[in-house]
Amino acid sequence: TIEVWDITTTDGMKSVAKLEGGHSAKVYGVVYSPLVCGKLMSVSDDKTARVWTLRPDGTSTGDAAVVLAGHASNVRAQAWHPEIPHVCFTGGWDKTIRTWDV
Repeated sequence: TIEVWDITTTDGMKSVAKLEGGHSAKVYGVVYSPLVCGKLMSVSDDKTARVWTLRPDGTSTGDAAVVLAGHASNVRAQAWHPEIPHVCFTGGWDKTIRTWDV
């Protein structure tokens, strides 16, 4: 489960979304897209990365919109392209770096 928190509320932190039913192993990283509001990517020991979409209020729209499968081992690194909003990168223990068009 990935939990999204709103830390800007006046009454302290508030959980706004739980992204469930995605990864089947431990999640090692979550990063927001710097160019697309509400888009985030997670990576896991299940050999996948997943791209999620949140509503403007931060709540979940449901399951991962895109599952990025192709690594032969744990995925432990991820990044969004700084200028192209639909391109991201993942790195895994399989000694590969993959470029994805999501």
